[in-house]
Amino acid sequence: MSMHLQAFLMLLAATILPDIWISYRLHKLHKSFALHAIYWLPTLLFLLSFILLRTNGKDIHNPAFSLKVFWLFGVYALIYVPKLIFTFFSLLNSLVQAITKKKTLALSKAGGIIGIGLFVVLLWGMFHTRKALTIKEVELTFSDLPTAFNGMRVIQFSDAHVGNWGSDHSVMERMVQMINEQKPDIICFTGDMVNNFHEELIPYVETFQQLNARYGKFAILGNHDYGDYTEWESTDAREQNLNKTKQLIRDSGFRLLLNEHEYIRHNNDSICIAGVENWGKPPFPQYGNLTKALQGVSDSTFCILLSHDVSHWKAEVTGQTNIALTLSGHTHAAQLGIDCGKLHISPASWVYDEWDGLYEQGKQYLYVNRGVGFIGMPIRVGMPPEITVITLKKAL
Repeated sequence: MSMHLQAFLMLLAATILPDIWISYRLHKLHKSFALHAIYWLPTLLFLLSFILLRTNGKDIHNPAFSLKVFWLFGVYALIYVPKLIFTFFSLLNSLVQAITKKKTLALSKAGGIIGIGLFVVLLWGMFHTRKALTIKEVELTFSDLPTAFNGMRVIQFSDAHVGNWGSDHSVMERMVQMINEQKPDIICFTGDMVNNFHEELIPYVETFQQLNARYGKFAILGNHDYGDYTEWESTDAREQNLNKTKQLIRDSGFRLLLNEHEYIRHNNDSICIAGVENWGKPPFPQYGNLTKALQGVSDSTFCILLSHDVSHWKAEVTGQTNIALTLSGHTHAAQLGIDCGKLHISPASWVYDEWDGLYEQGKQYLYVNRGVGFIGMPIRVGMPPEITVITLKKAL
């Protein structure tokens, strides 16, 4: 059984089983056929939508369709996550009653309160947190940073997934304004500009052209930019789409680094900005070639690497190169978690050792940006979109 089929069957189970139980409980309170028909109508609509997606979803080559799918899953989570929680507590309540032979509704009431609380949190994440752009400031000190670049301000943003914003351009426009207000020396975008299709980027080219940086703007591709998450009529169609995505990124004013590097020079000093194509753990593609990207770069050169997938850092960078700082994205910090003081948790940590923020190994650093966009569902809970301001300092 394929992983996709397993996930689909789990989705169906998560949809049907809670409703069977809740409907059973409702039937004991009220036997109205009309009430039960109304209750089951949303479930039937969701099931029909999921079946249609399962059978026809990949055949629809339309950026707007992807956005509708994400909103479908967002509304689904808004309804069924609270239902699942309530069902769990209600079943537990019935089990306690069966064992103790005493009537109680304490656990069912607790499940109801928690379910309502989750509904509010998810609703807030859908309509507020996913748009609540934040600026995180980081200061890093290096002994080998050229003196001319002491105090250099590097702005990183990642995972824009611009197609998911639909006709609402306000978030990306506000992001551009916020970045420019930081007066960056360089701007680095670390992949996933689109979901699949180059058309997603067309409305944003002029917006990104307004980004200003003293030494330039640099970008790399993420796993989504290749268009690998849809089925193309031919290999040529996929390549044409990819080439158009690349050109639109360039048209937006970025120097697109495809297993390449560029030098930034000031006075008599220079630093290197290298960028690889996406390199991820399977099933994510490995188009990146770090050796090619660093060809001709001496070990004594201070180097910043842009690599979309965090997995690349430990696999090929740490202990194997002299790259001082790697900038990545990809994880989105799962768009879900808690980041409060020393409490920093997310389901992303179940998949990645490095999933949000700053990491250090030896004298090498990795910064993982949680992204400014979203994927899967239009929801962020506890992990708002992020613009990172990294100030480079020379050790005295």
